[in-house]
Amino acid sequence: MIPLIALTAVASTGTYFEARTCSLLAGPCHFSGEVMVDGRTAVAIWEFESGPLGGSKAAAVIESRANLSFGEVRTSRVYVEGGNVADMCAFLRTRTNLGTIASTQVASIHLSDSTARIDGVYEAKFTNGQCSACTMPGQLWYSPLDNGAKAEVKTIEIQKLTGAWSRRDEAAAFFGRF
Repeated sequence: MIPLIALTAVASTGTYFEARTCSLLAGPCHFSGEVMVDGRTAVAIWEFESGPLGGSKAAAVIESRANLSFGEVRTSRVYVEGGNVADMCAFLRTRTNLGTIASTQVASIHLSDSTARIDGVYEAKFTNGQCSACTMPGQLWYSPLDNGAKAEVKTIEIQKLTGAWSRRDEAAAFFGRF
């Protein structure tokens, strides 16, 4: 018999969102100015449309002491809606480096083509348009944390992690499929 996690990793598809506390698409001077002091937190949301986890949703707040691209130790808080927490965490570990999972919690998770929300934890509005603060052409500096996502860069109009930080007007999100 094939374990559920193996089936889930192969057969699951859905929508993926990720936002960071740094610009993903920026000019070299902007990127080099923030890479050492920003990009230490990401919020990722998976909405499962097919496979053993179809109809469920998961989210993770992933944090590190340094920019996530540096590969430093990570700590995550995982949120699940409509699925088995253990199966969901196992699936997420096949997709991204969560590091130590500090907590798991059931939560309402919402994802559309312009908004993302983990009720009481995180909210974001994003768009296809170019960041209103950017005047020079940008270069993509990062890839999605989900190693199988096919996602495009989106501009965050505003994002807020409750009790921690708020950011706006930057090309700081990925949105697409897994």
